Amino acid sequence: MKILSVLGMSLMSLAGPAVLAAEVSEGVSKVVSGGLVDPRGRRVAEDTLSGKYVALYFSASWCGPCRAFTPRLDEAYQAWIRDRQPIEVVLVSLDRTEQAMKEYHRGMPWPALRFDQTGLSQLARQFGVSGIPSLIVLDPEGKVVAANARAEVGQNGAKAVERWIPEGTPRVQTQETAPAAGSGGRPSPRWSRPPP
Repeated sequence: MKILSVLGMSLMSLAGPAVLAAEVSEGVSKVVSGGLVDPRGRRVAEDTLSGKYVALYFSASWCGPCRAFTPRLDEAYQAWIRDRQPIEVVLVSLDRTEQAMKEYHRGMPWPALRFDQTGLSQLARQFGVSGIPSLIVLDPEGKVVAANARAEVGQNGAKAVERWIPEGTPRVQTQETAPAAGSGGRPSPRWSRPPP
């Protein structure tokens, strides 16, 4: 549960003007331990977030500003993948129903926390999210490095990552650049790209 422990540790910090330590409630730990899913609802391997920065994207299908920001975030995300930046976006859906979340998530290339309306709302409160869309970036140890990353991506696009990830941080070997096991040395497609 290394990935989930990264998110679990991140819950010890609140995003806000000052990053403060806080006790993680049992309910939030349950939500995080529920795991990650890809846009098709399949479980995502726990090592997906290992050693990476994690951008928690608090969003919902009913939110007009979220629908406007998602393409901008996707554009930055695609650049981060091309540049092999050690960062992964994770959707934290604040939709009212699991079906709405699943339909919304299908249009995104990144994983999501499994749907749990009460738990995910509690997670939003833990991070001080008062409005959506909200993007909060955590370092690999789970500390908040950007509490208002939405504004940074809005202003600087993919270059926003330069403020969050220190220069000289090793780039990741993605599934596009690493041969898949049993592939005869051919790169495998990224897990989060559903076939057309």
